[in-house]
Amino acid sequence: MFTKRILALALLSSLFFGAKTRADLMISFTEDGSAFHAVVAAGATVELSVYILQTGSTTDDGVNLTTEGLGVAGVQLNYDIGGNHATATAVDLVSDWSSLAQADFDNSLGIAAMYGSNLSGSNIKGNPIAIGTVTFKAGNQAGVVTEITSSDLVDDSVVPYQESIVIGGEFGLPPVVLDPEVFSSTTIGKIETVPEPSTLVLSLVGLGLFGAVRVVRRRRSRS
Repeated sequence: MFTKRILALALLSSLFFGAKTRADLMISFTEDGSAFHAVVAAGATVELSVYILQTGSTTDDGVNLTTEGLGVAGVQLNYDIGGNHATATAVDLVSDWSSLAQADFDNSLGIAAMYGSNLSGSNIKGNPIAIGTVTFKAGNQAGVVTEITSSDLVDDSVVPYQESIVIGGEFGLPPVVLDPEVFSSTTIGKIETVPEPSTLVLSLVGLGLFGAVRVVRRRRSRS
């Protein structure tokens, strides 16, 4: 009930304090906002970190993650399924979000989701702010690329909460829901499988031997 009241207040506040929701905020799979592209051997373990990053001017945005912080954070990741794509094996929230925490995945849907809040009386501050990690196991076939995208929490079959990103709310500041700003663009990450070095060496050796046999046969046929 307490959580529902907070979220209801957050939604109403976002309507009245619209000027405060122009932030250049995004979900990022790296601390600096660069692209995430893991190239690994088949079957390898890959840990994907999830952050909220502010890239614009805090003066222009009217929002400052470093000074105001977040009271609620959550995200849904969607990834390719079937065809030897990577599969999720674990979803873990950063310990800061331990209140009302929800973290789970469903490989049949290709969804990993996490949600948590901080009820300690002080919001989580910083830029970026870490939400959690998703651990994947790469598929068993080389040459397969699994694409991972971020979205708002829209499928409550994995975790039940919907309002994902709430800023403010401490020391009398009105909480503001930032879902439209954070999820206005899609973050894309990739996990690509490649042959193990030993397998690649054996393949090259095999090709070399095959080429040598063809050369010998040609010489014999000419003689």
